[in-house]
Amino acid sequence: MKSFEDHIYLPVPEGQALPLISGVLARFEGAKHVETVDAGLIRVAVSASFESWGEVITCRLTPAEGGVKVTVRSDSKFALTMTDWGKNRRNVSKLLRRIEASISEVGLR
Repeated sequence: MKSFEDHIYLPVPEGQALPLISGVLARFEGAKHVETVDAGLIRVAVSASFESWGEVITCRLTPAEGGVKVTVRSDSKFALTMTDWGKNRRNVSKLLRRIEASISEVGLR
C-alpha cells in the first residue's frame, strides 16, 4: 500500500478548522512547506526519513451538518513505492489524533 486515507467530523465551522489544521500540519515531523491549495484543501510535503522517501499529505475540508468533514490522505512521494510498511497509515492516524487534540485544546469541541 502506498497511500492511506481516513476522515473525522469536527463540530466547528470550516473557517475555524482551516487555520487550526494548517498549524497542526506545519508542526508535523519533517513538514517542509504547508500550502493552502484552495479554500478547502491543504497540502504538505514531508521530508524523507529512514522509513521512507517522503510523503505528501493532504487535508480536504468539506462542509457537513453541524461542522466540517476532514479527510486526511498520505501518499508516498516515490512513484515506484511498492509498499510503505504502514508509514502512510501512521501519518494519517497521528494527524487525526493531533487535529482532535488541537480542537479540544482551544475549546471548540
